Amino acid sequence: MDAALTAATAVAAIVLGCVTGALVGSAQAVAAGRNTAFLIGMMLCARTAVGQAAVMVPVAWLVVVLLFGFRIGRDPYPWTILPEPAHVRHAIAGSTLMFGLGIAAQLHASRKTS
Repeated sequence: MDAALTAATAVAAIVLGCVTGALVGSAQAVAAGRNTAFLIGMMLCARTAVGQAAVMVPVAWLVVVLLFGFRIGRDPYPWTILPEPAHVRHAIAGSTLMFGLGIAAQLHASRKTS
């Protein structure tokens, strides 16, 4: 049940980003939905290791990206995911993979505790 609610929340964020992006012509809105799925997945993966402190992992990721994620000229490194434009394939793949791993980690952790 938790995994379904998490997936529904991420899908809602992605759909809302796509709809908003289409209405106002903003690629950043589409990227925001993608980034939400990435950060949710990252937090869920960390939750299995550090518990409630995992809510700070996405915040730490943002700080790392801001401090170390750009080449000269504001060109983001591929590993950063978040500052990439909405249409970049490796960012889409990375977000999808991270979200999938997060859901898998949540399913695995919920089986261990029940």
